[in-house]
Amino acid sequence: MKHAAERRQVVALCLRLSERGYFAGTGGNLMLRIDDERVAVTPSATDYLVMRPEDVCVLRLADLAVVDDASDGARRPSVETGLHARVLRARPDVGCSIHTHQPLASACALIDAGVPFALVTKGAASGHLQAVAGYDRLRRTLLIRDPFHPSHAEMEAAPLFAAQAAHGPRAMLMVPPDQAHRLDGIVLPEAEDHDELFRVQTALERHDRPAALTARDVLAARSPGSRLAWRAARLVALYDGNEPAILEATEALLAMFPDDPHLRLSQVASLSAIAGQAASSRALEAQAAAP
Repeated sequence: MKHAAERRQVVALCLRLSERGYFAGTGGNLMLRIDDERVAVTPSATDYLVMRPEDVCVLRLADLAVVDDASDGARRPSVETGLHARVLRARPDVGCSIHTHQPLASACALIDAGVPFALVTKGAASGHLQAVAGYDRLRRTLLIRDPFHPSHAEMEAAPLFAAQAAHGPRAMLMVPPDQAHRLDGIVLPEAEDHDELFRVQTALERHDRPAALTARDVLAARSPGSRLAWRAARLVALYDGNEPAILEATEALLAMFPDDPHLRLSQVASLSAIAGQAASSRALEAQAAAP
């Protein structure tokens, strides 16, 4: 694989930006200058938590032609490639162009537009819906109205989003059809993939398994190996009662989010159903011994 060092650098940058809340799932992209002629750019619709160096696309800056395809054509360059290229062509002194998709920025934009929304949070054995009532840009916090408390709470956005990374962060908002224009220009990270996951959920709720499989496959093709693609696969497996498939999807998600308690409990339950109590006990012991 050519340009291995630069490809690894792109992967490391994406992971760092994801950890700091600048990228979310498949949202966000960057282009790194290799030399005067070549650039490395993130692939389209790829979850950065599972992206490999060989997935990174190497292009010729002048015309954006692919000059080294280590993934056998499996990955297409980011849809923002042209934007990045214009920056690097105009500024030879710039080594990297980054386009962020920050959940906090989307939250602030919605509040500024006067669009109310609710934040979905999930624990080991529970879920919660809380209204986001405001924000403090300087402190990088969100003001939350929790139905269990009489006054609002203030939460630091980065730790909140990091804690909920396995499940989102996901929000719910509603506007009348004649006011849909209020959302114009507001970036909603992974909106298309969330819509497809919702199609899987609603199809299963009305027991339309073929429609659910179609939506699952569309999501898997558009964002292969992503968090939401595995969630769609897991939903179908849960509907089918297919315990080995549930375990496969759960462990794929655990590879991305090893500390998520909900996924850990699901793994133990699947192991118990498939291999008995001894297997689930070993998994619990391994979790207890982990640092």
